[in-house]
Amino acid sequence: KKIFIENYMVNGDVGKWSGQNFSKIVWSYFIFQQWYQYYEKYDKEGDNQLNFEEMKKKLQTGGGYKCLFGAGLIGCTWAYDLVKAMGCEINFYCDNNKEEGLEIREGVRTISLDKLYSFKDDVLVFITVAHKDQKTIKTQLEKNGIRNIIVIDYLFMQTFMEDILKKNDRRLNEQFKYILDDKEYISRQFEYYLGYCPNLDNPKTFNEKLQWLKLYDRNPKYTQLVDKYEVKKYVANIIGEEYVIPTLGIYNSFEEIDFEKLPQQFVLKCTHGCGGVMVCKDKTGFDINIAKEVLHRKLKQNQYWYGREWPYKNVKPRIIAEQYLEEADTEDLVDYKVLCMNGTAKLAFTCTNRFGEGGLCVNFYDRYWNPMPFKRHYPRRRREVNKPTRYEEMLILSEKLSTGMRFVRVDFYFVKERIFIGEMTFYPGNGIEEFMPEEWDYKLGEMIQL
Repeated sequence: KKIFIENYMVNGDVGKWSGQNFSKIVWSYFIFQQWYQYYEKYDKEGDNQLNFEEMKKKLQTGGGYKCLFGAGLIGCTWAYDLVKAMGCEINFYCDNNKEEGLEIREGVRTISLDKLYSFKDDVLVFITVAHKDQKTIKTQLEKNGIRNIIVIDYLFMQTFMEDILKKNDRRLNEQFKYILDDKEYISRQFEYYLGYCPNLDNPKTFNEKLQWLKLYDRNPKYTQLVDKYEVKKYVANIIGEEYVIPTLGIYNSFEEIDFEKLPQQFVLKCTHGCGGVMVCKDKTGFDINIAKEVLHRKLKQNQYWYGREWPYKNVKPRIIAEQYLEEADTEDLVDYKVLCMNGTAKLAFTCTNRFGEGGLCVNFYDRYWNPMPFKRHYPRRRREVNKPTRYEEMLILSEKLSTGMRFVRVDFYFVKERIFIGEMTFYPGNGIEEFMPEEWDYKLGEMIQL
């Protein structure tokens, strides 16, 4: 705005741009800015944040047929329940990676892309895929004549359900119970990933017991412990300040970050959930715009809604800047994670190759660093990870931090012979990651006494 005005105030033709003409130009530019800001917001966020009333209006103006585009987790579970709860009959699914005629849920089957495109304005399509794929699919549909589109993802669910709860309407709560009720929601998500309905009244497996803990082990202290900033106070108080990764700054918004004051290397992440970690190894090449987009979106999200990990529900969303940790001889910083059951360190696992070719590798070890013969969701690294020289101290520290807790995972980094606490996690993998062989799901479950 400033550059635009200055160009015409200083360099412009005074006769041409003065008086009424100049006022029109300024007013037109103001209108353009308002439109552009809306367009930029819509382009980045889509229509993901509808409340109940806005959703009703959208449904009234959409096409006659209803289609869920995306037959994965979102489309097969809570998005299906939400659309049905709005009184819509779902006529079919469509998916770029699914063949025609597959039954997805309750008799609803997939149709071909060509068949979907033939409906044009006579179909309302709900895009039910992850955020990273939404824009591509929306463009694909629009290019083929589909104009009635609603994007449904976790941010949509969060906004929509929080609006329902604010209404304090018993009838609406019953209408959307399959999404609002934690037990109902957890059961559907669990069955989608693991193929069977969890026994939440008498859980046996490790994954089932993590779900039980979500529902029934609600110690208020856990909210502090999952907050990546507040947990530092707990760690310092229990085992000492020397185990805490130094904090460079804490911010309520991205705009508060003064990059001039940060060192050449640092890490940015949100305090209220997982993901969205921005690692800066060299500030001169750090893309601030990408970091802003990632962290802006992350600040809006409440991790509770995704997997009903209730400790995250009331964590204040903030951004934390931390010291960058690096080993001298490798860029692959090993995560050491200790599983504590009822205050005792039972086993550990390592995370390696997180950003390397082939992706994350996870290796499990018993308390004495003997390799364990199973995998959980991720492949094992072929070459075993060397036991850290201060491993026994990690076990002692994790037991001190987990005193009085049925289950918690304590994460460590070991850098230049120093131990640092990464975080504390109560539901690894959201309690929905498969074991291979499956028997180890039961064996680890036996280690947790509820």
